[in-house]
Amino acid sequence: MDSNIPYTDRFKVGDRLVVQLNTNEIFEGDYCGEGNHFIDLTNITQHNNSNKLKGTYSFSRREIDSIKLLQCKFTEKISDKWTIHHPETHKRVKIVEEEYGRLKIMAHDFVYLEHADSVYFQAVKKLSEAETIGLTCLGLEDRTISIRLFILCTWQQVFILDMMNFRNCYFPPEIKEILESTYICKVMHKAGPILDKLLRKYNVFVRNVFDTQVVDLIIEKNKTGTCPEKSRNLSECLVHHLNFPDTFLKGAVETPAKKWLEKPLTLKRRVYAAQLVTYLIILKMLPGIFA
Repeated sequence: MDSNIPYTDRFKVGDRLVVQLNTNEIFEGDYCGEGNHFIDLTNITQHNNSNKLKGTYSFSRREIDSIKLLQCKFTEKISDKWTIHHPETHKRVKIVEEEYGRLKIMAHDFVYLEHADSVYFQAVKKLSEAETIGLTCLGLEDRTISIRLFILCTWQQVFILDMMNFRNCYFPPEIKEILESTYICKVMHKAGPILDKLLRKYNVFVRNVFDTQVVDLIIEKNKTGTCPEKSRNLSECLVHHLNFPDTFLKGAVETPAKKWLEKPLTLKRRVYAAQLVTYLIILKMLPGIFA
């Protein structure tokens, strides 16, 4: 963290900031001033839970790892001719504040499905009507075992299917139909192992796939002329392309495989699972990056 530039020269009162601490905790709040060695935020929310903190919180320079500035929808509509460029423009999160907040809420407001009940069939209807859905599976590292969690999302809702409890049939036929549809785009990250598992174990041939990891590699190859030796995980793609905090999805992507097999699955793990699909569609759709 650069300690030489005063916060008052970098931010304006009212700027919405995302502060990442050295402990990997992430806080989002409105900048309301500073002391000699502190930055003060109000209207604070925490990243990995829905807690809203009352009052003003101070964070010292020593404990801050990075600060990102959220875009404001209003200023995005102003012509460059009349815009005074913010000194932290290059460190902006590259989606507007409202969308950033909506996606955070969406990851916590998931629908957890364990049975083929009315809620399940409502979910199927919403998924089948979508043009694009996000998709990932968890608990599939071992080819001999079944998928534990099957996570899908539309633009507005995340659905988590717990395959251990869901139903006795081999694979939900309604979900199979959605996956094999050529009319619905399935956005995935590192799709290969998932597609292989679905085909070999469940005889599901997924069609119309957009793999953000593959597209990221293509973009880098086009820029540099060579294919990167190492591919980025989803968290790293969000950091690189959207300027998200470095540890934004760290807890989700670094969860050990065996943790996804625990029963019952904790609320924390369920949120992590939801986060792994929540940001797929926005990554694909953002103009000038993947779209």
